[in-house]
Amino acid sequence: MKKLIFTSGVAAILACTSGQASLVIGPDGDATFHGANGVNAPVPIVSAPLLLSPSGNVLSVKTSDDGFGTPTPDATASQYAYIHFSLPGLGSPVASATLNLTYYLPTSPSSSGMVTLLGIAEGAAGDIAAPWVESASTGFYSGSDIVNGNANLKNLGSFSFGSTPANKVPFSITSSLLAQFLNSDVNGGVTFILFRNVDNNNFGFNAHEAGVLGTPSMSIDFAAPEPTTYGLVGGGFCLAMYGGLQLFRRRQTALIPA
Repeated sequence: MKKLIFTSGVAAILACTSGQASLVIGPDGDATFHGANGVNAPVPIVSAPLLLSPSGNVLSVKTSDDGFGTPTPDATASQYAYIHFSLPGLGSPVASATLNLTYYLPTSPSSSGMVTLLGIAEGAAGDIAAPWVESASTGFYSGSDIVNGNANLKNLGSFSFGSTPANKVPFSITSSLLAQFLNSDVNGGVTFILFRNVDNNNFGFNAHEAGVLGTPSMSIDFAAPEPTTYGLVGGGFCLAMYGGLQLFRRRQTALIPA
């Protein structure tokens, strides 16, 4: 196993076994955004002031209603979490992928519901290649776009919970659609948006600033070489991927000075 620590703060672990490879990476930015009352540039809540947590350590998702059961996704009280990952160009198909998160018990916890993962389509507004600065970013999409659907936002899976999770419990979202989404990436960066079903309570999870408390990560498994060609390319498969990660490491160091 080869462990690489990027000076940008993004960590990756590359494991190679019998010509197969898997990768675990962390995000280079994440933030919670208000619904912003329908404006197509939601306001970031980088410090997450509505949660009982250290500043910036928690992401929150909530789709409010008007008190009578009608969803109000564009209301300021509605919140959406954005997570951005820079991807190394490894040139190998993704076989499966999982977004890993850690639950944080907010001030008004949800008793049950569902959290949905969206991906911003390649080349659409908000599909940013380089790491973005949280405090200077905009949400690109209104709450209505996120909750009710937008052609640029791809549904990649969901996580359902039947009761309020315990604090610091890990959970994950995985699907074949997530793997397909990563395979469609061209510019080396993917942006995810998370939202929850209509409910006036928060569903919180740790941001990448949370450190040892548990941070977001993405696990990626790559397709192995064909059995008939393993003898020729299997041994070089991991070496090629390791070289790609080294290039990615240098690129990240150049983009974000230590």
